[in-house]
Amino acid sequence: MMQISIPRRELLPNAVTAVILSILNITFAISLAAFIFNRELSVFLPTGVGILLIATALPALIIGVGSSIPGVISIPKGNVCAVLSLMVPAIAAATTPSETLPTILAAIMISTILTGALLFLLGYLQIGNLFRFIPYPVIGGYFAGAGFLLVKGGIPVMADIILTSETFGRLFTLQTLMLWLPGVLFAFIVYFMDRFVKHNLVIPVLLITGVAGFYAYLFVSGTSVVQARAIGLLMNEFPGGDMMPPVGPALFFDTNYAVVADQAGNILTIMFLSAITALLIISGIEIGTEQDIDLDRDLMVAGAANAVTGLAGGTVGFHTAADTILGYRLGGRHRIAGILYGAICGAVLFLGPKVITFFPKPIMGGLLIYQGLDLLITWAYDSRKKLPLIDYILVLAILVVVVFMGFLQAVAVGILIAAGLFVINYSRSDYIRHALSGKRQRSKVMRGPAQEKVLNAHGEKIYTLALQGYLFFGTSDRLLQHFKQQVGTEEESKIQYVVFDFHLVTDIDISAANSFVRMKQFAASRGITLVFSSLSREIKEQLERSGFFGKEDKVSKKFADFDHALEWCEEAIIEKVVRGVSSRVPIREILSEIFDRKPEIALFRKCLKMRQIAPGDTLFKKGDEANSMFFIESGKITILIVLGKNNYIRLQTLGGGTVFGEMGLYSNAPRSATAVARQASVLYELDGRYFALLQKKYPKVAAKFQGYIISTLAARLATSNQTLQSMMF
Repeated sequence: MMQISIPRRELLPNAVTAVILSILNITFAISLAAFIFNRELSVFLPTGVGILLIATALPALIIGVGSSIPGVISIPKGNVCAVLSLMVPAIAAATTPSETLPTILAAIMISTILTGALLFLLGYLQIGNLFRFIPYPVIGGYFAGAGFLLVKGGIPVMADIILTSETFGRLFTLQTLMLWLPGVLFAFIVYFMDRFVKHNLVIPVLLITGVAGFYAYLFVSGTSVVQARAIGLLMNEFPGGDMMPPVGPALFFDTNYAVVADQAGNILTIMFLSAITALLIISGIEIGTEQDIDLDRDLMVAGAANAVTGLAGGTVGFHTAADTILGYRLGGRHRIAGILYGAICGAVLFLGPKVITFFPKPIMGGLLIYQGLDLLITWAYDSRKKLPLIDYILVLAILVVVVFMGFLQAVAVGILIAAGLFVINYSRSDYIRHALSGKRQRSKVMRGPAQEKVLNAHGEKIYTLALQGYLFFGTSDRLLQHFKQQVGTEEESKIQYVVFDFHLVTDIDISAANSFVRMKQFAASRGITLVFSSLSREIKEQLERSGFFGKEDKVSKKFADFDHALEWCEEAIIEKVVRGVSSRVPIREILSEIFDRKPEIALFRKCLKMRQIAPGDTLFKKGDEANSMFFIESGKITILIVLGKNNYIRLQTLGGGTVFGEMGLYSNAPRSATAVARQASVLYELDGRYFALLQKKYPKVAAKFQGYIISTLAARLATSNQTLQSMMF
């Protein structure tokens, strides 16, 4: 069990932080309750305040203890309450008086519990970041829409008028104007002071000043509390009772479940908005407090907190970035700050509904309008400076849908826009990482001069395409057109082999698979072979389901990796050009490339020892002593890094007429890789002791050999650089 202890010197700043933030957020909770339960529903306001205080206190206690960083503050979410302000009146209109409160409470509990389950699963399955793929303009539109609803909802809290085209004129009668205008002025003062003064205590000080100023005005004007209630500046008194939601067995019998089911769309909207908000807020806390947050843990803790809160009758509540950062600046950096804050908010539940009646309605409505202005201006105005024009237009489009159609419709439109943006942006992305001719990209097989000459002359018959990302209907047709354009007409086409590298492809859809089928049909008509490499099991199965790979398939080939696929194409070209010609390069022919005089060839030949290696035999292993190099007369030797049983990385394969191991001859460092015979091979080994003797007795012969080694290494480096440059541009 977690033990919470705090040094005595830190107790005071953490306690002060808890008191200041609890005063601020108790006021905010009352304002949100008045926002949801106004006019005819104001009879349920005490319960509404209880619902919001539970959503303040319980998450604060649970998250305060369980968060991955100390000092986290939690509050009910204003954007969720914006959805509740639409859902609660709809439930009231569809139920009988005896069903109304139980049905409202049941819908709120279900939405909170399901939201908690979603947040917990996102953290438990470590998939919370999936919501980060929702386009920024869509998120901005949702928050701007929530801001509009909060601004709009502040007026009924103060003036007891639902804003419609018919009631709009009543706002400007003198009696009504005096009810809502002070609250609007208070909201603008708070907004601009918070925006431009940028001091941590601006809002708490203005809140206390506003309440004190309200009662000072009553005193100076000689207006009693009873008269203020009669005018509409204070809530009317409630007849007895408490603020605790009536969660009990009777709730389940009195609930109209059909009406709750009708609100499924709004409940899903609450879950969706909560997930987005949680991810944005947790990221904001991490930046603002300069603390590393375990996202998955905090999502799970927030999920558990909301599950408990829902069972107690509260609405959704979790981390708040602004108050947590404010708490850190005030010195509330210990878990006790969040726990004490939650305890104070919870204690207010037991004071009874009378406390609500002394809170000024202009302050409640003003706080709502301030919160709405902050969201609305941040997302619908300030974002213009950050976003491209098309993204900013999307923000406004979502906002317009919220204003004229509703939040649920805005979510549907947002999902459609998100899907559309994904298709557009992804289809514009580079699905081809690089495309190269076989002249510019070679396999890791080093060949003798004759075979190299063939590949230099006929390398353009190979065309390689390294693909990347997710291939779907938005990119597959472009890939097909690219393929046809590169292959060209039957008369002009030189390409005989097209190699597709799939190692950076995440997946393909059925339309992409069908595009490859069309490529295969086109390739068959041109006599072109399609060579596939690094296919994942899922991609291979998708292609097979589309009928791409047949039992007697002469048009397509499959290889485990790109290098072996490219090697197969090179071998096929060499076989066609020099059919039946042996790849063996006699040692005298190899040495004639180094020395121009027969006596020198004969002398150097005496330093070499012939070795015959069977297929699969190991010539040397990584870490072996290195004191010699090798000339390959025939066969193939593969240089590789062994990772495990039947698991290795091929560095290079060398054929007849090539040399290897020269670094060991010069550096005497241990072998850096393993050499294995891929075919029966005939090698000639130059031992370091013989080479040292050659340097001593015949320095001119040794110098010619060293010049050959230097030119060979330079040529290999130049080829590698050319390939890398081709891939970059």
